Amino acid sequence: MLRKALGLVPLVFCAVAGFLPIARADSARSAARRSSERAVRRALPPLAELQHRIVRVDLGRLGKASVAFYRPSRSATNFRGIVLVPDLSAESWRVTHLPPMREAEGLFESKVRALFAVKDDPAAGLVVLLYRYRRLGSAEAFQFAGYAYCFNGRKWTIDEARSRLLVGVANVAQARKKLLAWSSTPSRTPLSAAQARP
Repeated sequence: MLRKALGLVPLVFCAVAGFLPIARADSARSAARRSSERAVRRALPPLAELQHRIVRVDLGRLGKASVAFYRPSRSATNFRGIVLVPDLSAESWRVTHLPPMREAEGLFESKVRALFAVKDDPAAGLVVLLYRYRRLGSAEAFQFAGYAYCFNGRKWTIDEARSRLLVGVANVAQARKKLLAWSSTPSRTPLSAAQARP
């Protein structure tokens, strides 16, 4: 019996030893997430109201970033977005801003449905916002739309072609499918300089 019990010790030790690296990695990821979320909250304007939970996304060469959409004040109807990307040392965060929504302020009631990234480019991913909207004060059914944002090396811009694909898209799975299908189409129409402006 003692021999059998002693034989279990190496097995238990190996199981625990194998678990420790995973636990350390999970702990490191959790610490990074908490650090970035604190940085996001510090970067928000004083009266800002978050419209979605802060999301961590993989943006390729930009690294693991944190994205947040907010209303700058309680009376605002449009969202604004920020993306915190790690600096070169990966120990602090650089705040970058997404272009504002183009809907007329005060005309629509909008609600964020989803916020995620699509890695259709080996260099950097797209930040994608899906939302629903209807005319302010109306009882009409919500309609669906979205924005796709890309980083041009200096700043974020609205990707007009991909954003058009998101009209009527109500969920993440459908959005990913349409965006990835478009990216794999050789005959897609490139954006002009005017279309690429935020």
